Amino acid sequence: MNYFLTLVILVLCGGGYYEYTLQQQSNVGYQEKISDLQIQVTKLKADNKQLEDDKEQWAKSLTDAQAKIADLTAKIAAAQKATDDTIKTQAAPPPVVAPAGPTNDLGTISTLDGKTFENCKLLRVEVDGITFNHSAGITKVLFPLLPLDTQKKFGFDMHNGSTLTPDQVQDREQQRIEIVQKELAAQRLAAQQAAKAAAKPATPAAKPAVAPASAATTNQAPVPAK
Repeated sequence: MNYFLTLVILVLCGGGYYEYTLQQQSNVGYQEKISDLQIQVTKLKADNKQLEDDKEQWAKSLTDAQAKIADLTAKIAAAQKATDDTIKTQAAPPPVVAPAGPTNDLGTISTLDGKTFENCKLLRVEVDGITFNHSAGITKVLFPLLPLDTQKKFGFDMHNGSTLTPDQVQDREQQRIEIVQKELAAQRLAAQQAAKAAAKPATPAAKPAVAPASAATTNQAPVPAK
């Protein structure tokens, strides 16, 4: 009987120890899994931080790229504008600029449409009209609206057309300048001659002639003899 009880106790103790051993092994397995999970969590956190850093770097690179694109767009627009201006300048007929001097003075101009401009100074002659400044500003008047004498002055003929070619404008303006220059040269020559005549000293008056001494002695009365 005692032997049987002892055997039962041993079986029970062995079974408990076996369960305890299994529980310990299970706990060890759980601890290993927890350690593995912690390692994975740490790695995921590191990966997440790397992704955040990469995101910030990409955002900075995107901002820099957008700024460069905006700068290049502005430069392209400026270059395109300069190209368009150059093309327009080359396509437009070159204005004939009048020289400074008396040829610029146009006086008072009364246009055929009823406008009056005073103290007019010619700025340039163009293919279809003239540009001048006046007491109220700067304006351009087409040849058909100019007085007839002013039209003739600039070589415009109403019956031959409303515009002149650039070569015609250049030739007629050059002829007008040459005529005015000749008139100025003649005026300067006349002024120089008048100045020389005014600066020339006056001729002194002639002195009366003095009789020689021999003649005076001849005319003296004779001395009586002693």
